[in-house]
Amino acid sequence: MRDSPRYKIFAEKGLPRAAIFHNTMLSVNMQNIGDRLTEARKRLGIALREASEATKIRTDYLTAMENGTFDFSLPEVYKRGFLKIYARYLKLDAEKLSADFTAQFSGSEAGVRHEDRENLGRVEAPGGFSHGHEATREGVSAVRAARTKQQAETFRLVVIVSVAVLVIVFLIMGFQRLFQSSNAPDATKTASTTESSTVPAPANSTATTNTAVPPAVTTVSSVPGTMKFSFTTTTDITMQVWQMSDNHKIYDGALKKDKPVTLTTKGPIEVQASQTQYLTISINGAPSQVIVDSVTGKRASGSQAFLFPPPSQ
Repeated sequence: MRDSPRYKIFAEKGLPRAAIFHNTMLSVNMQNIGDRLTEARKRLGIALREASEATKIRTDYLTAMENGTFDFSLPEVYKRGFLKIYARYLKLDAEKLSADFTAQFSGSEAGVRHEDRENLGRVEAPGGFSHGHEATREGVSAVRAARTKQQAETFRLVVIVSVAVLVIVFLIMGFQRLFQSSNAPDATKTASTTESSTVPAPANSTATTNTAVPPAVTTVSSVPGTMKFSFTTTTDITMQVWQMSDNHKIYDGALKKDKPVTLTTKGPIEVQASQTQYLTISINGAPSQVIVDSVTGKRASGSQAFLFPPPSQ
Protein backbone atom coordinates (compact mmCIF):
# COMPACT_ATOMS: atom_id res chain seq x y z
CA MET A 1 0.00 0.00 0.00
CA ARG A 2 2.83 2.44 0.89
CA ASP A 3 4.40 1.84 -2.53
CA SER A 4 1.15 2.76 -4.31
CA PRO A 5 1.35 5.98 -6.37
CA ARG A 6 -2.01 7.07 -4.95
CA TYR A 7 -0.70 6.56 -1.38
CA LYS A 8 2.33 8.75 -2.14
CA ILE A 9 0.13 11.48 -3.66
CA PHE A 10 -2.06 11.71 -0.54
CA ALA A 11 1.02 11.45 1.75
CA GLU A 12 2.67 14.44 0.02
CA LYS A 13 -0.40 16.52 0.88
CA GLY A 14 0.39 16.05 4.59
CA LEU A 15 -2.79 14.08 5.38
CA PRO A 16 -2.93 11.88 8.52
CA ARG A 17 -2.29 8.15 8.02
CA ALA A 18 -5.92 7.07 8.45
CA ALA A 19 -7.10 9.67 5.93
CA ILE A 20 -4.37 8.59 3.49
CA PHE A 21 -5.47 4.95 3.84
CA HIS A 22 -9.19 5.67 3.29
CA ASN A 23 -8.58 8.06 0.39
CA THR A 24 -6.23 5.53 -1.24
CA MET A 25 -8.72 2.65 -0.83
CA LEU A 26 -11.60 4.80 -2.14
CA SER A 27 -9.53 5.81 -5.18
CA VAL A 28 -8.62 2.17 -5.89
CA ASN A 29 -12.22 0.91 -5.46
CA MET A 30 -13.67 3.68 -7.62
CA GLN A 31 -11.03 2.87 -10.22
CA ASN A 32 -12.16 -0.76 -10.09
CA ILE A 33 -15.74 0.33 -10.89
CA GLY A 34 -14.46 2.42 -13.78
CA ASP A 35 -12.30 -0.45 -15.04
CA ARG A 36 -15.31 -2.79 -15.07
CA LEU A 37 -17.36 -0.29 -17.06
CA THR A 38 -14.56 0.36 -19.56
CA GLU A 39 -13.78 -3.34 -20.00
CA ALA A 40 -17.47 -4.21 -20.57
CA ARG A 41 -17.92 -1.43 -23.16
CA LYS A 42 -14.81 -2.42 -25.09
CA ARG A 43 -15.75 -6.10 -24.92
CA LEU A 44 -19.10 -5.26 -26.57
CA GLY A 45 -17.32 -3.11 -29.18
CA ILE A 46 -19.30 0.04 -28.30
CA ALA A 47 -17.90 3.55 -28.78
CA LEU A 48 -18.34 6.11 -26.03
CA ARG A 49 -20.50 8.39 -28.21
CA GLU A 50 -22.69 5.43 -29.17
CA ALA A 51 -23.17 4.58 -25.48
CA SER A 52 -24.08 8.22 -24.74
CA GLU A 53 -26.75 8.27 -27.46
CA ALA A 54 -28.22 4.94 -26.29
CA THR A 55 -28.33 5.74 -22.54
CA LYS A 56 -29.06 9.50 -22.91
CA ILE A 57 -26.17 10.21 -20.52
CA ARG A 58 -23.70 12.94 -21.44
CA THR A 59 -20.32 11.79 -22.75
CA ASP A 60 -18.35 13.65 -20.06
CA TYR A 61 -20.41 11.89 -17.36
CA LEU A 62 -19.64 8.48 -18.92
CA THR A 63 -15.94 9.38 -19.14
CA ALA A 64 -15.86 10.36 -15.46
CA MET A 65 -17.54 7.07 -14.48
CA GLU A 66 -15.12 5.00 -16.56
CA ASN A 67 -12.19 6.92 -15.04
CA GLY A 68 -13.53 6.00 -11.61
CA THR A 69 -13.64 9.66 -10.46
CA PHE A 70 -17.38 10.47 -10.61
CA ASP A 71 -16.26 14.11 -10.37
CA PHE A 72 -19.25 15.70 -12.14
CA SER A 73 -21.21 18.18 -10.02
CA LEU A 74 -24.46 16.28 -9.36
CA PRO A 75 -25.89 14.85 -6.11
CA GLU A 76 -24.91 11.29 -5.17
CA VAL A 77 -28.42 9.98 -5.95
CA TYR A 78 -28.08 11.05 -9.62
CA LYS A 79 -24.57 9.59 -9.90
CA ARG A 80 -25.86 6.25 -8.61
CA GLY A 81 -28.83 6.41 -10.99
CA PHE A 82 -26.60 7.08 -14.01
CA LEU A 83 -24.29 4.25 -12.91
CA LYS A 84 -27.22 1.78 -12.83
CA ILE A 85 -28.49 2.83 -16.27
CA TYR A 86 -25.00 2.51 -17.79
CA ALA A 87 -24.39 -0.85 -16.10
CA ARG A 88 -27.66 -2.29 -17.44
CA TYR A 89 -26.76 -1.05 -20.93
CA LEU A 90 -23.38 -2.84 -20.69
CA LYS A 91 -25.12 -6.01 -19.39
CA LEU A 92 -23.42 -5.77 -15.97
CA ASP A 93 -24.93 -6.36 -12.52
CA ALA A 94 -26.38 -2.88 -11.91
CA GLU A 95 -27.42 -3.60 -8.32
CA LYS A 96 -23.92 -4.89 -7.43
CA LEU A 97 -22.20 -1.82 -8.90
CA SER A 98 -24.69 0.49 -7.17
CA ALA A 99 -24.07 -1.25 -3.83
CA ASP A 100 -20.28 -1.00 -4.32
CA PHE A 101 -20.57 2.69 -5.12
CA THR A 102 -22.75 3.36 -2.05
CA ALA A 103 -20.45 1.35 0.26
CA GLN A 104 -17.35 3.16 -0.98
CA PHE A 105 -19.01 6.57 -0.70
CA SER A 106 -20.10 5.83 2.89
CA GLY A 107 -16.73 4.28 3.74
CA SER A 108 -14.91 7.45 2.72
CA GLU A 109 -17.04 9.58 5.04
CA ALA A 110 -16.58 7.08 7.88
CA GLY A 111 -12.79 7.18 7.49
CA VAL A 112 -12.70 10.96 7.72
CA ARG A 113 -14.92 10.93 10.83
CA HIS A 114 -12.67 8.27 12.44
CA GLU A 115 -9.56 10.33 11.73
CA ASP A 116 -11.18 13.45 13.22
CA ARG A 117 -11.98 11.56 16.43
CA GLU A 118 -8.45 10.14 16.55
CA ASN A 119 -6.82 13.56 16.14
CA LEU A 120 -9.08 15.05 18.79
CA GLY A 121 -7.43 12.94 21.51
CA ARG A 122 -3.79 13.14 20.35
CA VAL A 123 -1.46 16.04 21.27
CA GLU A 124 2.31 15.71 20.94
CA ALA A 125 4.10 17.36 23.86
CA PRO A 126 7.71 18.66 23.76
CA GLY A 127 10.17 15.82 24.19
CA GLY A 128 8.08 13.32 22.24
CA PHE A 129 5.56 12.42 25.00
CA SER A 130 1.81 12.17 24.25
CA HIS A 131 -0.80 13.44 26.70
CA GLY A 132 -3.81 11.63 25.26
CA HIS A 133 -6.20 11.87 28.26
CA GLU A 134 -5.58 15.59 28.84
CA ALA A 135 -5.96 16.32 25.13
CA THR A 136 -9.20 14.32 25.05
CA ARG A 137 -10.67 16.34 27.91
CA GLU A 138 -9.57 19.60 26.33
CA GLY A 139 -10.90 18.53 22.94
CA VAL A 140 -14.27 17.47 24.36
CA SER A 141 -14.55 20.74 26.26
CA ALA A 142 -13.76 22.70 23.11
CA VAL A 143 -16.36 20.74 21.13
CA ARG A 144 -19.00 21.28 23.82
CA ALA A 145 -18.20 24.98 23.98
CA ALA A 146 -18.48 25.31 20.21
CA ARG A 147 -21.74 23.34 20.20
CA THR A 148 -23.19 25.50 23.00
CA LYS A 149 -22.21 28.66 21.13
CA GLN A 150 -23.80 27.35 17.94
CA GLN A 151 -27.03 26.45 19.77
CA ALA A 152 -27.13 29.93 21.34
CA GLU A 153 -26.68 31.56 17.93
CA THR A 154 -29.42 29.37 16.48
CA PHE A 155 -31.81 30.21 19.32
CA ARG A 156 -31.04 33.91 18.93
CA LEU A 157 -31.76 33.73 15.20
CA VAL A 158 -35.06 31.89 15.82
CA VAL A 159 -36.14 34.54 18.36
CA ILE A 160 -35.32 37.38 15.96
CA VAL A 161 -37.23 35.76 13.10
CA SER A 162 -40.24 35.01 15.35
CA VAL A 163 -40.40 38.60 16.59
CA ALA A 164 -40.15 39.91 13.03
CA VAL A 165 -42.99 37.62 11.89
CA LEU A 166 -45.21 38.74 14.80
CA VAL A 167 -44.56 42.41 14.03
CA ILE A 168 -45.49 41.87 10.38
CA VAL A 169 -48.69 40.02 11.34
CA PHE A 170 -49.76 42.77 13.76
CA LEU A 171 -49.08 45.44 11.13
CA ILE A 172 -51.18 43.59 8.55
CA MET A 173 -54.06 43.15 11.01
CA GLY A 174 -53.90 46.85 11.94
CA PHE A 175 -54.07 47.94 8.31
CA GLN A 176 -57.01 45.61 7.69
CA ARG A 177 -58.99 47.01 10.64
CA LEU A 178 -58.21 50.58 9.60
CA PHE A 179 -59.38 49.86 6.05
CA GLN A 180 -62.58 48.15 7.25
CA SER A 181 -63.45 50.98 9.65
CA SER A 182 -62.94 53.61 6.94
CA ASN A 183 -65.26 51.76 4.52
CA ALA A 184 -67.96 50.78 7.03
CA PRO A 185 -71.35 52.66 6.54
CA ASP A 186 -72.85 54.80 9.31
CA ALA A 187 -74.76 52.54 11.74
CA THR A 188 -77.66 55.02 12.31
CA LYS A 189 -78.31 55.49 8.61
CA THR A 190 -78.15 51.78 7.99
CA ALA A 191 -80.65 51.05 10.77
CA SER A 192 -83.19 53.64 9.56
CA THR A 193 -82.89 52.47 5.98
CA THR A 194 -83.43 48.90 7.07
CA GLU A 195 -86.53 49.72 9.14
CA SER A 196 -88.18 51.71 6.34
CA SER A 197 -87.56 49.11 3.68
CA THR A 198 -88.28 45.95 5.62
CA VAL A 199 -91.42 44.03 4.55
CA PRO A 200 -92.71 41.27 6.84
CA ALA A 201 -92.17 37.86 5.38
CA PRO A 202 -95.02 35.34 5.08
CA ALA A 203 -95.52 33.12 8.09
CA ASN A 204 -94.76 29.92 6.20
CA SER A 205 -91.49 31.21 4.65
CA THR A 206 -88.28 29.66 5.92
CA ALA A 207 -84.77 31.14 5.53
CA THR A 208 -82.07 28.58 5.13
CA THR A 209 -78.37 29.40 5.21
CA ASN A 210 -75.74 26.83 4.34
CA THR A 211 -72.23 27.70 5.37
CA ALA A 212 -69.68 25.37 3.82
CA VAL A 213 -66.30 25.21 5.55
CA PRO A 214 -63.72 23.78 3.19
CA PRO A 215 -61.68 20.99 4.78
CA ALA A 216 -58.01 21.48 5.40
CA VAL A 217 -56.00 20.16 2.47
CA THR A 218 -52.48 18.81 2.88
CA THR A 219 -50.68 18.81 -0.43
CA VAL A 220 -47.62 16.71 -1.19
CA SER A 221 -45.48 19.82 -1.43
CA SER A 222 -46.29 20.62 2.23
CA VAL A 223 -44.57 17.42 3.33
CA PRO A 224 -40.77 17.97 3.23
CA GLY A 225 -38.85 15.74 0.84
CA THR A 226 -41.86 14.19 -0.94
CA MET A 227 -42.91 14.40 -4.61
CA LYS A 228 -46.19 13.41 -6.27
CA PHE A 229 -45.81 12.12 -9.83
CA SER A 230 -48.75 11.63 -12.24
CA PHE A 231 -48.07 9.45 -15.32
CA THR A 232 -50.33 9.59 -18.42
CA THR A 233 -50.06 8.06 -21.89
CA THR A 234 -51.97 8.22 -25.15
CA THR A 235 -51.49 4.50 -25.80
CA ASP A 236 -50.93 1.39 -23.66
CA ILE A 237 -47.29 1.01 -22.54
CA THR A 238 -45.31 -0.81 -19.83
CA MET A 239 -43.39 1.03 -17.14
CA GLN A 240 -41.10 0.43 -14.16
CA VAL A 241 -40.37 3.08 -11.52
CA TRP A 242 -37.66 3.11 -8.81
CA GLN A 243 -37.39 5.52 -5.86
CA MET A 244 -33.79 6.76 -6.19
CA SER A 245 -33.33 7.65 -2.50
CA ASP A 246 -33.35 3.96 -1.44
CA ASN A 247 -33.35 2.12 -4.83
CA HIS A 248 -36.84 0.69 -4.04
CA LYS A 249 -39.04 -0.35 -6.98
CA ILE A 250 -42.45 1.26 -6.46
CA TYR A 251 -44.19 0.39 -9.75
CA ASP A 252 -43.90 -2.42 -12.29
CA GLY A 253 -46.70 -2.97 -14.78
CA ALA A 254 -48.85 -1.57 -17.56
CA LEU A 255 -49.89 2.05 -18.00
CA LYS A 256 -53.24 2.20 -19.80
CA LYS A 257 -54.38 4.85 -22.25
CA ASP A 258 -56.16 7.79 -20.53
CA LYS A 259 -55.86 6.08 -17.11
CA PRO A 260 -53.26 8.08 -15.13
CA VAL A 261 -51.15 6.48 -12.41
CA THR A 262 -50.15 8.61 -9.40
CA LEU A 263 -47.13 7.79 -7.20
CA THR A 264 -45.81 9.58 -4.12
CA THR A 265 -42.05 9.26 -3.51
CA LYS A 266 -39.21 10.65 -1.44
CA GLY A 267 -37.26 12.63 -4.02
CA PRO A 268 -36.40 11.91 -7.70
CA ILE A 269 -37.22 8.66 -9.53
CA GLU A 270 -35.75 6.40 -12.20
CA VAL A 271 -38.18 5.34 -14.96
CA GLN A 272 -37.95 2.57 -17.58
CA ALA A 273 -40.72 2.96 -20.19
CA SER A 274 -41.42 0.95 -23.33
CA GLN A 275 -42.56 3.88 -25.55
CA THR A 276 -41.44 7.19 -24.07
CA GLN A 277 -42.84 9.27 -26.95
CA TYR A 278 -46.39 8.66 -25.63
CA LEU A 279 -45.57 9.29 -21.95
CA THR A 280 -46.05 12.54 -20.02
CA ILE A 281 -45.27 13.18 -16.34
CA SER A 282 -46.57 15.84 -13.94
CA ILE A 283 -44.93 16.77 -10.61
CA ASN A 284 -47.04 18.04 -7.67
CA GLY A 285 -49.96 19.03 -9.92
CA ALA A 286 -47.85 21.10 -12.34
CA PRO A 287 -48.51 20.89 -16.10
CA SER A 288 -47.46 17.58 -17.65
CA GLN A 289 -44.04 17.34 -19.31
CA VAL A 290 -42.94 15.21 -22.24
CA ILE A 291 -39.71 13.22 -21.95
CA VAL A 292 -36.80 15.03 -23.61
CA ASP A 293 -33.65 13.32 -24.90
CA SER A 294 -30.83 14.89 -22.85
CA VAL A 295 -28.35 14.37 -25.72
CA THR A 296 -30.32 15.61 -28.74
CA GLY A 297 -32.66 17.99 -26.87
CA LYS A 298 -35.63 16.53 -28.78
CA ARG A 299 -38.58 14.48 -27.57
CA ALA A 300 -37.47 10.98 -26.59
CA SER A 301 -38.85 7.88 -28.31
CA GLY A 302 -38.73 4.10 -28.00
CA SER A 303 -37.78 2.09 -24.92
CA GLN A 304 -35.59 4.17 -22.63
CA ALA A 305 -34.48 4.56 -19.01
CA PHE A 306 -34.27 8.08 -17.62
CA LEU A 307 -34.16 10.07 -14.36
CA PHE A 308 -36.99 12.41 -13.42
CA PRO A 309 -36.96 15.27 -12.73
CA PRO A 310 -33.86 15.51 -14.93
CA PRO A 311 -30.74 16.91 -13.20
CA SER A 312 -29.85 20.51 -13.93
CA GLN A 313 -27.32 20.73 -16.71
